Amino acid sequence: MQTAILKPARLWSELRAQRASSLPLDLIVIAAFVLFVGFRLGFSPRVFFDGDVSWHLASGQWILSHHQVPMRDPFSYTRYGHPWIAHEWLSSIPMTLAYNAFGYSGIAFLIASAIAATLLIIGLYVRRWADPVELAVTLLTVVLVLNPFTLARPMVLVWPMLAFWVSALLRAREEGCAPSWWLVLMMALWVNLHASFVVGLGLVAVFAFEALLESVDKRRVIIEWGSFGIACGLASLLNPHGLTGVLLPLGVFTSTTTNLVREFKPTDFTAMPRFEFALLLMVGVAFLRGARLAPVRLVLILGMLHMAIAHMRHQTLFILVSALVVAPVLTKTWIAGRTANPGLRDTIRAVEDRKGLAIMAAIAVAAWAGILMLAAPVNPPVSAVNPVKAFSAIPAELRNKPVLNEYSFGGPLILHGIKVYMDGRTDVYGDRYFEEYMHVWKGEPAAFARAYNKWHFCWSIFPPDNKELVALLDRTPGWKRIYSDKFAIIHVREACTSQQ
Repeated sequence: MQTAILKPARLWSELRAQRASSLPLDLIVIAAFVLFVGFRLGFSPRVFFDGDVSWHLASGQWILSHHQVPMRDPFSYTRYGHPWIAHEWLSSIPMTLAYNAFGYSGIAFLIASAIAATLLIIGLYVRRWADPVELAVTLLTVVLVLNPFTLARPMVLVWPMLAFWVSALLRAREEGCAPSWWLVLMMALWVNLHASFVVGLGLVAVFAFEALLESVDKRRVIIEWGSFGIACGLASLLNPHGLTGVLLPLGVFTSTTTNLVREFKPTDFTAMPRFEFALLLMVGVAFLRGARLAPVRLVLILGMLHMAIAHMRHQTLFILVSALVVAPVLTKTWIAGRTANPGLRDTIRAVEDRKGLAIMAAIAVAAWAGILMLAAPVNPPVSAVNPVKAFSAIPAELRNKPVLNEYSFGGPLILHGIKVYMDGRTDVYGDRYFEEYMHVWKGEPAAFARAYNKWHFCWSIFPPDNKELVALLDRTPGWKRIYSDKFAIIHVREACTSQQ
């Protein structure tokens, strides 16, 4: 059974006669997901249910104002001036430009476009083997896994890059050649957008190894894939921090802080049934159809699955790679050993003119739908990560004084121009500082006293469900509660207000 090298697509002139009377149902399926599913997810208010959105906007504003990448922390008073490797700096710029132009609706449009592009890339690749039903199931499975992680963050902006990167490597393997050198330029961008660029580098190594094992002319493979891999490695050094920026993602998973952040905790199938459903569906279809995966690709998928189980955030990496590597293997076309369907270019040339016009009309509708959605106002909901009313209740005289804050509130506070005690940039603060913060967060009196003696904060803001710390502040002499709602509680040290 062929699993790596596929037959080339047939000439478009032959396909025209064969496909002239058939509707391009596969393209209709893709268009439906891109138009309705992609944009619906992107314009959901829940994409702003993350405190890190705000500090990314603040970072982008800082970059646009200072015309440079921040090398030291400008946003906290506890780590002010401390070295900061802003490895996602390039992602902050389009987010900020979209925000400046259209408000939160602009950011929603940006996220929706990224999701739509991801589904489009996966759909166009998988459709070469899948019938419309198989294609719809594949895209639906991808959406189910991506949905909980669809937030206005750099991670989502690079999903299309990962999907395109994997599809390009797979096409190179099908054609028995090295990947296009245009991908090297993509790597130079990717390294400045998000830390997942290391996955891209790892995938190059995996497919290069597969090519070496399966090729007769191993010298050619070493030269072509080796030079491409070296070029990608050198391109990854094109970031403001050089080698340090490249090695930063690797250090994240050796940090003890990682285990304290929710998104890096192991996958809990009872809390995330969608991922379990997607995984069981893949396994079930594989057993049902007797699908087989080439050894190197099997090891790749198992490795990606291990990452997804070890850290729930990597579920997105697993499903994006699996949709491109595994989904074709599960289709009837692949299992039967038949030639793949033509690519999009050949398909458009093969259909009748009226169908080509229909496809163009669908693209026009997509653009118009995007414009309409952009015009619709979208704002972050008042929530546990964005307690808007509480921020409005902060007295003016406290805004320039040190605060002890819930770290998920850090981003919104930064965007409000308030220097914070802690925020979601755990790499800025380091393991020791973050662990000490967690002792304070748990309401341990000794830890609270140590933190106060060092930083002399004048007020605090925490959610009501942080019962231990809130209770500690309520009973600590000299502190009083001045505001409370279901999302945030504000305490102030009376000595700070008496100094006014």
